Amino acid sequence: MKRLKKIIACLLAVTMLAVTLCGCSNQSDNNNENNNTTDIVVTIPETENYLIKDGRSDYVIVIPETPVSWEVTAGNELSNNIYKATNFKIPVKFENENTQTEKLLVVGQTELTKTAGISAPTKTYGARGFVIKNINGNVYILGGNTQGTLYGVY
Repeated sequence: MKRLKKIIACLLAVTMLAVTLCGCSNQSDNNNENNNTTDIVVTIPETENYLIKDGRSDYVIVIPETPVSWEVTAGNELSNNIYKATNFKIPVKFENENTQTEKLLVVGQTELTKTAGISAPTKTYGARGFVIKNINGNVYILGGNTQGTLYGVY
C-alpha cells in the first residue's frame, strides 16, 4: 500500500510538472485591469501516460551528449527524486546512447530538444525560468539558463 501511494504521488507530480506550462494562460477581468495584476489559470488535463506502472517504467532520462554540470545534476536529481518517491530507479543516459525504444524524459539542451522545436531563451525566461513540454509521451525539460533546467526538474 505504501508503494502504491508513492507511485500515485510520483505520477501526480510528473503530470503536474509536464502540463503546468502547457496549460497556463493569462486572463484578466475588469477588477484586475484597474490594479495592473493578472490572474494565471492552470488547467491539468488527464493523461494516459504513466511514469512507473506495475513496478516498471518505459522511461529513461536523457541528458546531452556533452552536458554541462547543471544538466548532469538535473538528470541525476530527477532520477533520485523519482527513486525516493517510488523506490524505482529510472536510468540516466547520454543522448548518444541508444534510447529509440524507450520513452524519454529529456533534460537540458539536447539535439532531441532542438529537433522538437523547444527553446527557452534566457531573454524571455531569465536564468531561472524553464519550459516543460509533453510531446507524444516524451517530456522535455529545458531551462532559460544554468538554474532554469534545475528549477524545471524540481
